[in-house]
Amino acid sequence: MVDKVPHGGDYTIESVENALRTLLLLRNNPSFRAIDVATELQVARSTAHRMVATLEKHNFVRRNPDKSFSAGFQLVELGIAVLGGTDFAAEIQPFLDQLAQRTGETAHFLILDRDESVFVAGAEGTHVVRAVVRVGERLPAHATGAGRVLLAALPEADVASLYADHPLEGGTAHAIRTFDELRDDLVRVRAEGRAINTSHSEEGLMAVARPVVDATGTLRGAISVSGPEWRFAPRLTEVDRLLAESLAAFAKKV
Repeated sequence: MVDKVPHGGDYTIESVENALRTLLLLRNNPSFRAIDVATELQVARSTAHRMVATLEKHNFVRRNPDKSFSAGFQLVELGIAVLGGTDFAAEIQPFLDQLAQRTGETAHFLILDRDESVFVAGAEGTHVVRAVVRVGERLPAHATGAGRVLLAALPEADVASLYADHPLEGGTAHAIRTFDELRDDLVRVRAEGRAINTSHSEEGLMAVARPVVDATGTLRGAISVSGPEWRFAPRLTEVDRLLAESLAAFAKKV
């Protein structure tokens, strides 16, 4: 028997709608708890637990040590696919792995989505104290080295359309806060071909980022290498050199 869809009517499956509403909690927050789901859906906590358990079973969310839930592998992969980064992420992953091994620090490949930098792929550093891999996460582009590298590649008019009429929010107290400051910074980034992040996105974190260009000269994203500032700062020149070498090798092969 085939269900008939009422003409012009609302034909939805409540359980699917609730699952989608649950996932949309991650739109404005990096994680949620079952009680948040119960409140959002106005259902019993036991029902919320079953909803989250089902999403976890299928890897759309993952359980954190503090019993909250974040975006799972399947959700991250879906988001990256929509942004067009999946195939390229697979190509660049070996270079990230090698870069993390050579520098000892965490390496990420990021792309730009309007005014946000999106972590598409990553490789964790070898040190005990290291930056975590943040695949699937988003940060304000102006507060990350990779984001500023990618903004620097845009026409100035496009950057102005993103930032000129509203304040720059997000990041730490060290992050860029005005459009004029950002515009001046992007001039330096274009001239140097790299951007340095010193506690802009996270206190005590330092990173250096450079653009990823393929063999055709097409900009594909940016790679950022990051670690704790106390260890990273004395090695900045060395890490930046290894990053540049890795990108040059990548451009020849892809």
